Amino acid sequence: MEMQVNPCPFCGGEAKLMGGKVYTIPEIDRNGAYVGADIEVEPSWVECQSCHAMGQVFDESDEDPENAVAAWNAAGGKAHPVRHGRWLDGCCTVCGWEFPDCCSYDGYAEEPWTPTPFCPMCGAEMQEVQP
Repeated sequence: MEMQVNPCPFCGGEAKLMGGKVYTIPEIDRNGAYVGADIEVEPSWVECQSCHAMGQVFDESDEDPENAVAAWNAAGGKAHPVRHGRWLDGCCTVCGWEFPDCCSYDGYAEEPWTPTPFCPMCGAEMQEVQP
């Protein structure tokens, strides 16, 4: 079932559900006999594909993807005061988040992280984008 994810409340960019995959891990006894299965669920969160703002991370149950989307959509509907900050030596002056030297958004290619006009952790609007 496809869940509707609202646009980013900070920059208006497209947001996507991340993680949330369900894995079934068979349990085998010492004789090699199947004795059951353990179900593992990856943590789930919503992330903006433009400014990389992240929603709350859920890591409790198989309903986590729905919970992550619901939390993201609910947060986007509220009026938030705009916080202003700037990048200072690679850190957000509002929350202290430090951007990485390089990152891999697609899971394959590492590339230098480019400072954004919004902090991906707290959503502060950056007055100046400086490395």
